[in-house]
Amino acid sequence: MKYKEEAAYHFQCEPKSMKPFDVCDPFHPQHQLISGFIVKKDGPFGGSLYITHVNCQQLKTPQVVFGTPKLLYPYRKESFKIKEKTGQHPGKLEYSENIIVTKTNHPIKQFILANKWNGTNILFFKYFDANGKLFISAKTKGTPSISDSPQYGDFLGLTREALFGVNLDIPIDLNNPPDCLIDFIKREEVQSICFELCGKKEPHLVLYNFDICLKPLFLQHFTTGYIEPIVNKEDTEVYNLENMEQLTAICENRQIVDYEKNEKYRKEKNLSIRYEYEHFTTEGAVLYLISEVPSKDQQEPICCVSNRKLYKIKPKDIEEVHWEVFGEKQKSLIEIAIKKLKEREKEFSKQSLREELDIGPKEFSKYEEDIITYAQTLVGSSAFNRKSNKNLGTKKLPLTKANKGGKKKK
Repeated sequence: MKYKEEAAYHFQCEPKSMKPFDVCDPFHPQHQLISGFIVKKDGPFGGSLYITHVNCQQLKTPQVVFGTPKLLYPYRKESFKIKEKTGQHPGKLEYSENIIVTKTNHPIKQFILANKWNGTNILFFKYFDANGKLFISAKTKGTPSISDSPQYGDFLGLTREALFGVNLDIPIDLNNPPDCLIDFIKREEVQSICFELCGKKEPHLVLYNFDICLKPLFLQHFTTGYIEPIVNKEDTEVYNLENMEQLTAICENRQIVDYEKNEKYRKEKNLSIRYEYEHFTTEGAVLYLISEVPSKDQQEPICCVSNRKLYKIKPKDIEEVHWEVFGEKQKSLIEIAIKKLKEREKEFSKQSLREELDIGPKEFSKYEEDIITYAQTLVGSSAFNRKSNKNLGTKKLPLTKANKGGKKKK
């Protein structure tokens, strides 16, 4: 079986979703070459890597690097509710507009609400060369590596600054790594560690009181891809799961509390509700549903997310405000969405655009004509088939003058 088909089989997707890559490791002293395939389809394995060669040397066994899963809505979009289906155990939830039921093979014992940091996702991962030597590299959510770009941001430079205090071409020393990577490197069963790169130098929506930082989110395990949240007292809340009513009530209360935080912040700063940088103090929370899974050595069980499903619990001002009208701000959101689709080399369709805009079917339907018309001005009228419904016509995004604009730095 060819590498592409092997990778597709492993990540449960079609071979067309696997794209080849050859990238230089920016954290290796000689910037050695890493080659393989990356999953370009959103979902639990989106952005995952299938490494076949290191420094042009074929690996005896290809290496799997699990990417950062796309965050899902764990409730009906229309009612903002988490619902339990009759007769189902607590390990089955309804989520998103399509009311899909997601399953886990392990009963859920706990749930965790962690602060949703507002920035760029950075994943550090372990890989080995043909001689079995260990190295550490990093990647952004939709790409196989990390780099600086005038179009998307100085992700590599800012990551180096967060790691080492300065933006210098410094390799990661496994014997003396940065503090935030020590536990990840020591634990042999852990394959990767996920961070959010955020701060004043990487502005999105939330204004932070620090320049730049790598905020730890979770660890991922070799082979299984189990997700182990990184818990700390400052920004995570841990609950024992009693039933869905309890989970629903706590999540809804978190939405109210975060909304009130944002309202208080805007009142103090004399700001209106606008979907713009410096108008929010929090983006909400991430929900982890935790199971106890037997460990490989049969000692202590692993407390983790076993089905790779993570959920976003956002306050209503984050959810709703940016699609109350269609104006210049909405156009800028479309521009950002198209840049992300281009950066991740994703197919362009009505569905992919709506998912990247992160809006529900009701809002999209209301402004569909405006959204598609403006999107066509950026990527060309032939890039989108407006009449297609079930069979959405797709086309790769060209890099045109209209979507070459760089990210605004505040």
